[in-house]
Amino acid sequence: MYIQDDEDACGANAEDADPPSEAAVHEAIRNDELRRLERAERSNAESAILLAAKIIAPRISTSYEDGYEWCIEQVCTIHTSLFAIIWQQTEQSILTRKKTTTDRELN
Repeated sequence: MYIQDDEDACGANAEDADPPSEAAVHEAIRNDELRRLERAERSNAESAILLAAKIIAPRISTSYEDGYEWCIEQVCTIHTSLFAIIWQQTEQSILTRKKTTTDRELN
């Protein structure tokens, strides 16, 4: 992991300092506070969804297994739809950014 000492932080040897590698940056953010919060929230959501599926399953089908399977399919469909929406928004943002950059370069 790349850590600047006081002299580097003040700029005395800034031109000699190596930038952090992609792997070092990835390692630093892999278990940061936001990532831990995201994992905890995801775990809570998964637990709530599975509990709801267990409660609903016997009441929506003749067998528990069929009802549970239906619940899980619905969750997967919703998850896939949300993922598709987020992906489209991200793609649009990237295209807009590229267009803006290209326009600046042409001017």
